[in-house]
Amino acid sequence: MLRPLLCGSLALLGAALLSGCVSDEREEQPSADSRLIQFVVGSSDMQTRAATESTLATLQTNGFRVITDWTGSGRNVEYMNTTVTYDSGNSVFKQSGTPYYMPNSGTLNFYGYYSATGYTATHTAGSAPTISVTDVINHQDDLLVAANKGVSSSAAGTIPFTFTHAFAGIWFELDSSNSLPGTLGNISITNMKNSGTYTLGSGWGSLGAATSTYTVAYSSANTAATSLLVIPQSITSSNAVTVEFTPTGGSKVTLPVTNTLSTVSLTAGTRYKFTLKIEKVGVTITSVSMDTWPAGTNPAEFTDKKNV
Repeated sequence: MLRPLLCGSLALLGAALLSGCVSDEREEQPSADSRLIQFVVGSSDMQTRAATESTLATLQTNGFRVITDWTGSGRNVEYMNTTVTYDSGNSVFKQSGTPYYMPNSGTLNFYGYYSATGYTATHTAGSAPTISVTDVINHQDDLLVAANKGVSSSAAGTIPFTFTHAFAGIWFELDSSNSLPGTLGNISITNMKNSGTYTLGSGWGSLGAATSTYTVAYSSANTAATSLLVIPQSITSSNAVTVEFTPTGGSKVTLPVTNTLSTVSLTAGTRYKFTLKIEKVGVTITSVSMDTWPAGTNPAEFTDKKNV
């Protein structure tokens, strides 16, 4: 991996060079401060919430991982593969050890990600990093991703990042005014894909063949803890939904959803609300509505915009 070095008399000017591999063709070299690579993640850019909440404050506390590709002179080089941490004095994220500077030629692709549960990207120079995602059903912790590609070496070193969900969200609402009186328990969806490969900067590729049953305890409170994180995929009639229901004065029973839904294609970064109605013959899903999670806010505050 090539790293920027401050060489000879140019060090006094703060010039950043690629260890003898990239020549500076400009007449003047900008100052080191403007060439220092650092990242800005504004609160208006933070678009995430998960079963374990990940917010801008989470990144400021834990930092995030950055992988950068450099392309120039017919070559591809992994330029950065490091963790950046938050500098509260300057409101930026940067390398805490030896600093990185913009190179003197070529272009860069910047990729960022954060996962509290240890998802790790693999990278080959010249290709976007990939993350092998497994066992989402048990992790239930968000994977935050960002990319800023095609950045010229002549650009300033402060790189904006917009983090988004890699997963989709599902939560359930009870149409209590039209349902039998009683209490809901666990809600399950069968045959959900539980693994796949995510490519930073482009999205999901092939998903694993294995499926799992996802279960969440119902609550009238619309919170992250009552939601499911899932890999984006299509929900069809093959995905059976069952609901535990205890009627007032009766015993708990497990009820199937009796109506057949049109295919619902789950999209990364989107949260889907399934509205349930409890009837004598079973459960009906009366609607599926969706909306993106507002930047920097609790998704419980979102307003549904359309039905699927």
